Amino acid sequence: MSDPSSASSVRDLVLRVAYRDSDAAADYLTDLDDAGFFLRTARPLAIGDRLAMTLSFPGLLAPCDVTGVVSTLSAPDDRSPDAPVGAAIAFMPADAHERDQLRGLLERLDRAAPAPTSPFRVLLVEDNRFAHKLFHHAVRRSQFEWRYGGALQIIGAGDGDEGLDVLAKVAIDLAIVDFFLPSINGAELIRHIRGQARWARLPVLVISVGGEGVREQALAAGADLYLDKPVLLKQLLNTLNLLIGAPSRAGALDEAP
Repeated sequence: MSDPSSASSVRDLVLRVAYRDSDAAADYLTDLDDAGFFLRTARPLAIGDRLAMTLSFPGLLAPCDVTGVVSTLSAPDDRSPDAPVGAAIAFMPADAHERDQLRGLLERLDRAAPAPTSPFRVLLVEDNRFAHKLFHHAVRRSQFEWRYGGALQIIGAGDGDEGLDVLAKVAIDLAIVDFFLPSINGAELIRHIRGQARWARLPVLVISVGGEGVREQALAAGADLYLDKPVLLKQLLNTLNLLIGAPSRAGALDEAP
């Protein structure tokens, strides 16, 4: 792993952050580099707090234990109304094993993934038609940039019932669910998914508005990751494109979905 004092490139992606030192619900990170990352969280933190965390991505990247220290805090104010809520975290590995895990994770994320051998199918359950168009446009653009035409397939559903119908007919690798849906809401949909043996291990991301209350409900229902709207769509697609290369899953930190 690079010396934390040296410059390193920022990885424009999204990963799940679970806390090993508390029962707090999982958050997510962005802007990962060799020295640390930005933690998107509403959890009350103070500069100097030491956090034991596990980084992963549902179904595509196996858990990696890391330890970090809060270096700066961020929140919107009059001068920076668009500043994200969260904290900059500096890596402080607890031991040699953790240091090796972190090095392996960073190397995995820097490894160029070969072209996938089969499509990675994402079910998007969202009642907003504009959101579907935006997602499909972003996928086409990302596939052009990654030269992965057809690797990532989006299958749309307008509500929870339609989403369940798709799941019954198509092999899905990842579900992205809005929380506020007609007929059955996101939490009910996730509970139904988790209640079926064939879908129990399906990675589920919830993308919605509603703040901490909605986030807690979604995670309690069984979602693997909750992202706030407006979603970090580019970062999410970067993460998927990076991790879906089937031959690249042979690394020690990788696992099949």
